[in-house]
Amino acid sequence: MKTPKYLFKQSIVLVFLSFFLVDTSFAQVDLTLSLNDFKNWAPSASNAANISTVPLAERFMSPNQQITEGLNKEARILYSPDGMDNWGPYVDSSGQFNLFNFTHWQYIDMLAWFGGTASIPVLLPSKPWVDAAHQNGVKVIGCVFFAPQAWGGSEATLSSFLEKDADGNFTAVEQLIELANYYNFDGWFLNFETNVSSSTANLAMEFLADLKNATDMELIWYDAMLTTGTVSWQNKLNVFNSYFFENATGMFTNYWWNGQYVSDSQAHAISLGRSPYDVYTGADMWPDRNNQTAFTDYSWIEDIIANGVAKTSIALYATNFTFNYSPFSNFQNDPSDYANFYASERKIFAGVDEDPFSTDQFWKGVSHYIPVRTASTLLPFSTDFNLGHGLNFYDAGSVLRAGAWHNLSHQAALPSWTFYGNDLDIDYSFDDAYSGGSCLEISAANSGTYQIPLFSTRLVPTTLQVRAEIAVKSNPNTPISSIALEVYSTSSSSPMQATFQPTHSGEWELLMVNSISPAGNDTITAIHLKIEATGGFDLKLGKVVLDGIVFNSVSETESDKSSVSVFPNPSSGEITFSSSNTKEKQLRIFGLDGRLVLEQLLHKPQETIILPSGIYIYEVKSEEGWEQGKLVIK
Repeated sequence: MKTPKYLFKQSIVLVFLSFFLVDTSFAQVDLTLSLNDFKNWAPSASNAANISTVPLAERFMSPNQQITEGLNKEARILYSPDGMDNWGPYVDSSGQFNLFNFTHWQYIDMLAWFGGTASIPVLLPSKPWVDAAHQNGVKVIGCVFFAPQAWGGSEATLSSFLEKDADGNFTAVEQLIELANYYNFDGWFLNFETNVSSSTANLAMEFLADLKNATDMELIWYDAMLTTGTVSWQNKLNVFNSYFFENATGMFTNYWWNGQYVSDSQAHAISLGRSPYDVYTGADMWPDRNNQTAFTDYSWIEDIIANGVAKTSIALYATNFTFNYSPFSNFQNDPSDYANFYASERKIFAGVDEDPFSTDQFWKGVSHYIPVRTASTLLPFSTDFNLGHGLNFYDAGSVLRAGAWHNLSHQAALPSWTFYGNDLDIDYSFDDAYSGGSCLEISAANSGTYQIPLFSTRLVPTTLQVRAEIAVKSNPNTPISSIALEVYSTSSSSPMQATFQPTHSGEWELLMVNSISPAGNDTITAIHLKIEATGGFDLKLGKVVLDGIVFNSVSETESDKSSVSVFPNPSSGEITFSSSNTKEKQLRIFGLDGRLVLEQLLHKPQETIILPSGIYIYEVKSEEGWEQGKLVIK
């Protein structure tokens, strides 16, 4: 007899009531450290609010769910807006709608918290940005910046940073590691642009080597200081800056390069026994500079990646032009200009026409060269298309809290492809939402069958009967005959369909279908939307959920041997996991919105964890497979 080991998981929208019942007036928290602040920093209750609790999610790339075949799988994208100390310095919920935001995590691998001044050399990433990045599998690195003398930098400042203790150890090494570990970010961007003497340069080299030996976190060196102490931007990896590259995890080159320089960087990295993708060729996209100017100069990216072959990785710099360069967007000063803000960001990744499925003649967008990556790997899959801010906050289609808000920690899983054109107009809407602050609005002028790619996924396990759920809103007499989720899997080239029949009541409708049945050991690789319309229409999509009953095909004997007891459940906070099997197990705990809340190894037969109030899904992996259940914390 086969024993069902997985219980049906009710999909419940997790509403952050505690967040919305407090004052959300904008509180700008100082995440910048002077040299004295840095030296004297220590963990305390006053700075604990900036700790990210979201682990770095696992990411993957599905080769059969890409727009273009043969895209390079090894090149990485480092995203570096200029002045993140100005654009993201908040650690909790803000009452301001028009703050800097980001939505294309699927195309980047790392976010650099670039910025700083002569008097503020150390910048810390903010919790909401780290939360959002981590749930998408993207690393975030803080910044250490020593300014040029022309901007007030001095050798004395850098020398003070490079002080050693009585045992001859660099105090900055331990401090940088402790800061990153305490706040749960992933490393440092090291930008030394101060001209110094050879003795100070030798200390800088020794410091970097010690830091690299002391940690496995990301250390990205900027192409500025040479081993002599002279600042001389090489614009490529070569013998003059290779020491710093060899003692870091990567190098971010300056921007004054040509195609030959990129080839030189590639060749030199290989000669050192390193991957050329540890070199991030810098692209300064600021529109008023003549380096790799946004949307007007498009040849530079094909000097790096052409015909699916990449010579190096890429660092996209000054991408905040989407926010504070008025010819593209004035969203920084005008909350009503959000459409231009998001359109400018889409152009970076989807091309000038904002459609990754078409090929622009000139700037084609990052999506033409880099494959989509995703962290959507476990059921339940749930999204409300919440961008992490809004003009109001909604729950179940009604306004829960009126007024503007912003908190990137609450950003939902967002579409992998933004957005498919083909006679459709698709965009985010803040005028209405089912949950959170935004929804997806889809409109067309004509009748037809419209298929819209939404999500690349790797949803496992899928030996289950899947329940599909959507929330939609359309006006009475809207000529849509049916809406379907098309669910693609590894076992078939044709999608399974969950078809919904909306009533077009003019109100939000929550629709559910229980009819998707993947084959055993199958994996869901993509979720698309299909609309059958007999005329022009306007539709709001506010929620997509895939959930189900999972059965593990092991015998009762095997089930008894591998079972995990969880108690008490419900609980007031403490949960104990107990098993007679003493082998190490992996524990994952998710919120009902699908976000990973905790991940750790269970080394002992009985271990206790503490969780805040809420409803969670736990999964325990042992040699026998996955076991799963629901936790209720009162």
